[in-house]
Amino acid sequence: MATNKQDPAGRTRGGRANFASLVASVGEHSPVDGIVDGQFYANVPLDQLVGNPRNRKVGDVSDLASIVEKQLQPATAITASRWLAAFPEDVEVVGRSKYVVIAGNRRLAAAHEFGRNGLDILVRDSLAKTRADLVRTAIVENIDRRNFNPIEEAEAIELLIAEVGTASKAAEQLKRTEGFVSQRRALLKLIEPLRDEVGAGTLAVRDARSIASLPPGEQAAARARFRTEEDSAGEGGAEQATSKQAERGKSKRGAREATPESVAKAVRRMAAPPAILAAGLADTLDASELKELATTLSKLARARK
Repeated sequence: MATNKQDPAGRTRGGRANFASLVASVGEHSPVDGIVDGQFYANVPLDQLVGNPRNRKVGDVSDLASIVEKQLQPATAITASRWLAAFPEDVEVVGRSKYVVIAGNRRLAAAHEFGRNGLDILVRDSLAKTRADLVRTAIVENIDRRNFNPIEEAEAIELLIAEVGTASKAAEQLKRTEGFVSQRRALLKLIEPLRDEVGAGTLAVRDARSIASLPPGEQAAARARFRTEEDSAGEGGAEQATSKQAERGKSKRGAREATPESVAKAVRRMAAPPAILAAGLADTLDASELKELATTLSKLARARK
């Protein structure tokens, strides 16, 4: 038996409306200009899209060059009218755009960079009930998908704090620890060249936090000392680097030697989700240690299959 298909307003092909669908479309689900919350739109022309005015820095997008052929995941957007209802001061930035991308700004930038004509989007106006909701949603999606570098995370967190009032409230909304929020905000005390290094990944977050505790006039010299130590470690070869890692690990652990069992107990006590564990490790380990960790976890995961 054939089933009549419905459009977003609940009308069947014959033009009659399904009563239940009409009821469901009232309130926050009500279509505006034919737009339904959660609606997917394919290949929306780029001139109808503008990036999140609160996240204008997208950095290098060369890793997304393949977007010209295939977009693996739609960007999340809200209608321009809903954005301007929350941020009327952005009217010039938004211009005549129909949608504001709140998660997927790097994909949007890559589409412009590599000549893609449009972008797949998912419209979610329900995410923009308040300014705080909108800022929080954009931050969470971008942090969870690793679309933000640490400096962008810090700047976004600062915006959320401005909306909700305190760092502790921001941490609660982001489902992050107050320590994570504090550590990210500390990076904003860095002088601009060092912020750029953190964003580019050439200055470890752990070292950056240490430098950020110094007055601005002393930070460049401190960075030079760190760079000298890094160069010395490189010239000394793998044995010296390994020795430094072991010494650092020993100082962190004190007299107790870490074992898989003790680490497992500590993780269970924290009851932290994978995203928070990963963020904590990213703040603690340097690039080579993170690479080693990823390789080891991959091997362990394969062994469990």
